[in-house]
Amino acid sequence: MAKRLIFIILVIFSAIRISAQITTYGFVDGKVSNKVTGAPLSGVNVEVKKNGASFITKASGGNGKFKLELDIDAKYTVVFTQSGFITRYIEIDLTNIPAEYRYDKGRDIPLDMTLVENPKNPDPATNSILSTLQNLPTAAMKFDKKMEDVNWDFKVTDRYMEELNKLLAKIEADKKKNEELEKKFNELVA
Repeated sequence: MAKRLIFIILVIFSAIRISAQITTYGFVDGKVSNKVTGAPLSGVNVEVKKNGASFITKASGGNGKFKLELDIDAKYTVVFTQSGFITRYIEIDLTNIPAEYRYDKGRDIPLDMTLVENPKNPDPATNSILSTLQNLPTAAMKFDKKMEDVNWDFKVTDRYMEELNKLLAKIEADKKKNEELEKKFNELVA
């Protein structure tokens, strides 16, 4: 009788362990900051979509930090929005992870996100770059068979950074142009 009770308890604990192993994958620990100043951004809306449907919405804390828990066997889109800044999003694919690579207690996924302020009075060329940026994921993560883990796909990040650098260069060029025009104006008025 005692052996049977012990067996039943072991089966229950094994089922609980397997259940935890299958349902929880990771804890995203992140921080949102201003790309230009480096200052943490509080109150950033962090919306998580699971398999295309709204799942969780949180706001970053006073230090810009946020924490999310993601389940296994789902695709996520994490969207970062704050008034006056360009919206950014990342994609995390936690499907197709073989059982032997699933973590029973989850794993930490560090994620630092920087936001860029929207340019004031953008011209059509700037609007075109902004439109491209709004429709590109900042980063993507999925299971990598060679690495035997969930990893970032740097090709996605490189593509986004290429467009972001175009925008930052355009903003800097426009700023210099405006400074030159203002200098000429002041010379004419003086």
